Amino acid sequence: MKTKTLFIVGAVTLTVASISAQAQVPINGEIQFTGAATVDTAIPNATTFETFFGPSGSGGPVVLAGGGLPVGSYAGVAGNTVANVSGSFDFPTYYAAWGAFDLYSFTSGGQTYSFQINTVANDQQFAGPITFPFDFIIIGGMGTATITGGPTTYLPTPEWWSITGTNAPGSLTITGLTITIGEWNVAVPEPSTLAFGGLGSLLSIATLIRRK
Repeated sequence: MKTKTLFIVGAVTLTVASISAQAQVPINGEIQFTGAATVDTAIPNATTFETFFGPSGSGGPVVLAGGGLPVGSYAGVAGNTVANVSGSFDFPTYYAAWGAFDLYSFTSGGQTYSFQINTVANDQQFAGPITFPFDFIIIGGMGTATITGGPTTYLPTPEWWSITGTNAPGSLTITGLTITIGEWNVAVPEPSTLAFGGLGSLLSIATLIRRK
């Protein structure tokens, strides 16, 4: 009898977990920010974004308005929302997946959005005016997006990120800065899959109990 009770308790726990999983969904879609930044050394040898700021020269980068963005889980974010960006970002450090960098956080429509950079997978820099009439930089990698508050409970979701920018040759101020989050999502099991998995386990447990 005791064994049957333990099986039933386990089954109830698993069912509750499955129902809870159904209420959580992964983040999808894309969001972009525009603004400017300063770097430590002129491109093509830059290693650090020392400061980030908005198009007006103050505050943080702003959510890009128009152009179909933001979309998906970010669709409710108002254009020109100011993002709070952390301090200097020394991007070569993250090739070794050392630590994590809190890229931004902001609140819009009662929900808090944030993104943490975990790794840098791409670092390309081109100096003008030989190849272009401007300097160009693009770096990117993987990170974790979070959205909290609001009616939907989102799972922390692995997503790609990229930071691109252009500036006058030799300048330490990148005026054409774009931050993009969510170009591609790492697959996360669908809540329905988790629920069916829980149901299958529950049926197996019921079969074992009957055999007792």
